[in-house]
Amino acid sequence: MTDKNKIFKKQPYEKKKRFGLLRPVGQLVPQLTKKIFAKRGLTNAAIITDWPNIIGADLARYSQPDRLIFPKNKRNDAILHIRVEGALATQMQHMEGMVIERINSYFGYKAVAEIRLMQTSLPREKIKIKKILPPITKDDANSLDEKLNNIEDPVMKEILKKLGTAISRRQKGIIDD
Repeated sequence: MTDKNKIFKKQPYEKKKRFGLLRPVGQLVPQLTKKIFAKRGLTNAAIITDWPNIIGADLARYSQPDRLIFPKNKRNDAILHIRVEGALATQMQHMEGMVIERINSYFGYKAVAEIRLMQTSLPREKIKIKKILPPITKDDANSLDEKLNNIEDPVMKEILKKLGTAISRRQKGIIDD
């Protein structure tokens, strides 16, 4: 190998251990949340962060783990308190065995022996549902082209055509929000 090849050869990536005064936020989160989760018996935040993966997205949308209470001097057979919204509490009560099995299989040992449900309302993010609008008809497209014939600037003509198409599609697919 020549000296030139040695210089330009890629060196393996070395992970820096120190960031000086600056640290990535993700590195600080476990340290900052440790005391908060410990008060609730949640020494490992994985049950909260991975809740949708543990019990499924449909159930997770209307439920949230609240606290984990272990028997004295034990780290298994805990009671998991779960906040559940509305009528799902009854459904989840019937699914108790399955929920416990999913939690324990996630952790790899019998972490939870029992669940207790608290019926409550949960804060939920508003989910935007994208409306599927019908395509523009040939008559509407021809009408739009006729209206745009007098415009000479091709960029402006294309912008106005997109706007007209969007307006036409929206008028055809009016849905109350």
